[in-house]
Parts: sequence; structure tokens; C-alpha cells
Amino acid sequence: MQTFHIKTWGCQMNYADTEKIRYILCSGGYREVSFRENPDLVILNTCSVRQRAEDKVLGLSHAMRSLKNNNPRARVVLTGCMAQRLVRNGCNEHEDAKYTRSLARRLPWVDLVIPIGDRTGWEVMINESIVPESAGDAQVLYDNCPQERSDRIRANVPISKGCNNFCTYCIVPFTRGREVSRSYTAIFNEVTDLVLRQYRLITLLGQNVNSWRGGKDGCSLSFPDLLRAVDQIDGLYWLSFLTSHPKDFSPELVDVLADGRHISPYVNLPVQSGSDTVLARMNRKYTTRDYRKLAENLRKRVPGVRLCTDIIVGFPGETEMEFNETVSFIKKMQFGMIYLAKYSPRPGTAAFSLPDSIPEEEIERRRRIVEDVQSSIMKKRNSARVGSAVQVLMTGHGRGLTFDLTEITIEGGEDEGKGGHSGEVGSFINVVVTEGSAGGLRGMVAV
Repeated sequence: MQTFHIKTWGCQMNYADTEKIRYILCSGGYREVSFRENPDLVILNTCSVRQRAEDKVLGLSHAMRSLKNNNPRARVVLTGCMAQRLVRNGCNEHEDAKYTRSLARRLPWVDLVIPIGDRTGWEVMINESIVPESAGDAQVLYDNCPQERSDRIRANVPISKGCNNFCTYCIVPFTRGREVSRSYTAIFNEVTDLVLRQYRLITLLGQNVNSWRGGKDGCSLSFPDLLRAVDQIDGLYWLSFLTSHPKDFSPELVDVLADGRHISPYVNLPVQSGSDTVLARMNRKYTTRDYRKLAENLRKRVPGVRLCTDIIVGFPGETEMEFNETVSFIKKMQFGMIYLAKYSPRPGTAAFSLPDSIPEEEIERRRRIVEDVQSSIMKKRNSARVGSAVQVLMTGHGRGLTFDLTEITIEGGEDEGKGGHSGEVGSFINVVVTEGSAGGLRGMVAV
């Protein structure tokens, strides 16, 4: 039996793709092993959102050459966003052909490039042979392919892929393509199956999840319609979704969240900047006032909502005043969490050619300032929860998640050692919060 190993970088969509690749390979007679076991096949499921993600793949040259020395049959397959850039080969008018050719020259140890979603490419590789060329760019949609999941209580369900927004810093429309929605029936059936199999946290995924569109019985459906329908499935589970774009977060979606039975009050709503002039250069299509109004409505209508966001520091031309506007905005909004990133130039995007790039040392200084501000906010918010009773989904030994998906460490209990104190992995237990810090919560099992 041939063996394989998968390495994955990037977003949760990439990890969902990895689960599909794992299913295809296992169904084709392959066995998954660790990299130390010198597998016959190494799959690199890559990310291109930031240069650092690509650098991690490029830095594998020595490891891949050593693998091939130890196992002459070994082959390396590149998939994910970097694969998409190579297959396009700079032909698209939005691609930087020079960069793409340079990328290809730095990956001579890659034997096969399979584009995102090309199930045919994987089946050709399994049933015939690996050849040192691309499997083609047919882009066969494999969105209904089963997933071989590594997590037995948490599941990601892709409902769409691609993005039509073309934010000036973002490579996703060029690697994932335009938005394509999965069918209502496929999504509903998958969630129903996961609930029956006792998955406890189900996350609906899309690059722009709230622009999903579909139909049922001749009627057009929006994302709020889909979310309302899957929330009505009977069972013991929590439901979440990401990632949302503020311009598409409708009042109807807020109503669905407010009325939901299983929907977590965790909302990831990337603002990216607290400066209107920077938002305009990013092509985000909303203002800070628009965002504040949406946040106010969420906090008014959805009990216990935990509003989290994404911030980019060091966008080209970001002045000190614009950066300070972002810091002030963060202080006013009091986010539950910030996913903080330094701007990373992406060849082929509109922002790549913008003037007035910010020096790396200045970007790092700004990153540290935002990190310190948000750390203080999170410590204050989490400390305010001390003494409160919360329901916790056990995700491991002595650790879990609250309903708003805050991480919590559990101490004490009668039955330690079952995968979580007084709680099996996948069980729900009642906990009293005893400590709050910037890193999360600690609690004791409620008596």
C-alpha cells in the first residue's frame, strides 16, 4: 500500500480541502503516515495570502530533497493557492507573470501541480501515474466530495468558494476565483449528517460566506435563509460561520442570529482598518460609520455577541494619523479578539503597485501597539466574566470553548482523565468562570 503525508497552511477553507484530499487518497488505497516515515507522496496544500506563507513552502527544499534521497519513489504534489498561481502561469491580466515564473523556478522538486478543486487531477494521479507536469486546469468542482475529518467533534462545511470583492490587498479572487455557491440541498444534507454523527461545532465556510445564494423548490434563497434552515435541524450542536464582509451583513442576518437556537454569538466581521481613507484605498466599500452602526445593531439584538475582527497595519500610504484613527477605533469598539496582520504585498493585486510603502520596522512598531491595546481590552473583557456560569463544549483534556467560542481551561472535577475534567471530549458541561486574562478564561466545574 502506498503512503501519503499532507502539510496544510492557511485558512480553514484550506483545511477543509485537505480533508477532501485525504478522503480521495484513502479511498484510492493510500495510507496516511507521518513525514518521518518517508511517504511515497507528499501533498503541500498551500496559501498565498501573505508572503510568509509562500516562504514556508519555498523553505522546504532541503527536506523534500532528503525525502527523495531516502525514498526514490517519493513524489511531491503542490495544491492550494500557490498551485493556482502556477497553473495560471501569469496568463491572467491580474497576475504578475514575472513573479509566477520566479516561483516555478524555485520549486524544481515539485513533481505535480493540481489546481484547487480538481478532483479529476487527484483521480488521474491515483489511477494512472504521476508525471512531472500539471494535471491540467479543468477545475472540476469537488464541493460535494466527502471529507475524511481528523476532528471528531468540530466540522467545517464549505458553502461557497471564491470572492467577487477585489479588495486591493487580497489575492483570493485570483487564486480561488469568482464566487461559486454550493447547492442548498448539499449543504443541508451535510449538516444533517454531521448532527446525526454527533459533531458538536459545525462551521459554515466561505471567503465571503454571507453572499451565498441558492434555491429550493423554485424559490431564491439568501445566506440568512440557509442559516435559519440549518439552525432548525434537531440535535445537540452549535453552529457558526465565517468569514463575513460588513457590506453584505444584512439586517435579516442579524435577526436570524438573534432568534437562533444553535447559532453561536461569535461573529467575525473584518474591518481591516479604522481609517476611512485607508478603507477607500483598500476598496472595502463601507465606512467606519457603516461598521459602527452594524456593530451597534448586533450588540443590541444578539445577546452576548462576541464581535471579533481582522486588522491590517502598514497598508501602503498609511500615515501616522490614519494609523492612530485605527487605534482609536479599536478602543471604541472593544473587540472580543483581533486577528492582526502586517500588510504583505501580493504580486497581481492592485495594492502591489501603490506608492509610499511603509518600512518594515515601522509596520512592526504599529503591530506591537495594536497588540498591546487589544491585549488590554481582552483582559478587561474576560476579567468581567469572573463569577459567571457558562456552558462549555469540551474539546480536549481540561479545555473547551464557551458558546461564544472563547477558549477556557477547566480545573477540578470528580472524573479527571476522561479527556476533560468532569467531561468527555464532545460533551457539554456547566462551568463557573474563576479567572479572565488576555489569553482566555479559566473555570471550575459547576457543582
